[in-house]
Amino acid sequence: MQAGVSEAIPLQKSRRTVNANRPYMLACVILTQCIALVLLLRQDDGYQRWRASFNPPKTAAPVIVPSAEPRMGMFLKNEASSVTAPGPYLLIPVKNCASCIAVDIKGWITAAQKQGVTAVFLASANREQTAKMQKALKVNCPVIYDPGNKIAERLNAQWAARAYLFSKEWRLSWKQKNFAVSFQPFEDAEFLHTLQELK
Repeated sequence: MQAGVSEAIPLQKSRRTVNANRPYMLACVILTQCIALVLLLRQDDGYQRWRASFNPPKTAAPVIVPSAEPRMGMFLKNEASSVTAPGPYLLIPVKNCASCIAVDIKGWITAAQKQGVTAVFLASANREQTAKMQKALKVNCPVIYDPGNKIAERLNAQWAARAYLFSKEWRLSWKQKNFAVSFQPFEDAEFLHTLQELK
């Protein structure tokens, strides 16, 4: 009988050890599952898009090289010959990426129409890509195609949607110097003063 009692004591001790370690083991299992979930979510495109929707795009502030800046009065008549709408013109380089544009392009174009200004895209994409871009941005305006970015380089268009104001004769009269995403040309005092002189 004593032998049976002595055998039961280690068994009870081992059960107590398992019961004491149960919360630790459960925490390890939960932690392992959380790590696996995080690793899986990091690879999921839908989750990444959902997560990115909470964060505004982080774009580095453009660096303007003064020596590369276009001079006022620069003439673009030949390059802009495809635009038949009347000026003055708000030229907006959009390159080839609708999602790269952080400013309120639709607001710019609406304000331009109210002020009698023709908004014009300067696109490095082809016609089909530019049409898709305009559809994605929900806008419709004339386009100057610049596949080699030659005009964009002459304008020192270092970022998509830098605004330029051109006269009716396609002479450069104003260029955007404010890099803020919230910038609206039609609320800028210098822009409005220049626009009044062009009308």
